[in-house]
Amino acid sequence: MSDALRKRVLTAVVLAAALLAILLWLPEWATVAVITLLVLFGAWEWSAFLLLDAPESRVGYVLLVGVLLWLVWGFSMSPARRDLVLAVAVLWWLLALAWIMFAPRRVSPWAAAAAGSPVAIIGSRWFQVPLAAFLPLCLAAVGFSVVGDLTESLLKRFAGMKDSGSIFPGHGGVMDRIDSLTGAAPVLLLGLSLLGVIT
Repeated sequence: MSDALRKRVLTAVVLAAALLAILLWLPEWATVAVITLLVLFGAWEWSAFLLLDAPESRVGYVLLVGVLLWLVWGFSMSPARRDLVLAVAVLWWLLALAWIMFAPRRVSPWAAAAAGSPVAIIGSRWFQVPLAAFLPLCLAAVGFSVVGDLTESLLKRFAGMKDSGSIFPGHGGVMDRIDSLTGAAPVLLLGLSLLGVIT
């Protein structure tokens, strides 16, 4: 195994263990704090896509994202408002999809759809939702995970960057790790809400 691959595997194992610990064992406030910090790290990296060279401009962008997070958190306390926020996020990813339609695609849509099927079958049984409703939702989430990845790739090419950052050895930055998740999560959460799984 090469040193680069060993570094990637070790980092992935540590990140997976840390994520499980954050989601399963930390109190709710601590989980929110950690995820907020990750989002703000991602905002710092995203500011490079905007070609903001001055550190104070990038800090200002991160502060703006932090204020928006706080406002959206307060706004989305009711289920109806939460669904509105998720719908806006899904709309953004639909616009991103339109944006990258003519960009080179690294993943076949059929491969992405097939990859989502076993996830969908297990989730259908777990959430006790009919597979006929849950499978299309999961396939849509997988499809939008590809949109998230391609959108970040497009922005990195625009900014002349290989990775969004270097915080994770062998993996790049925060955005390199969560780009797919940012596309898939709002689609999946909004679908679960509409199916009555989350209230």
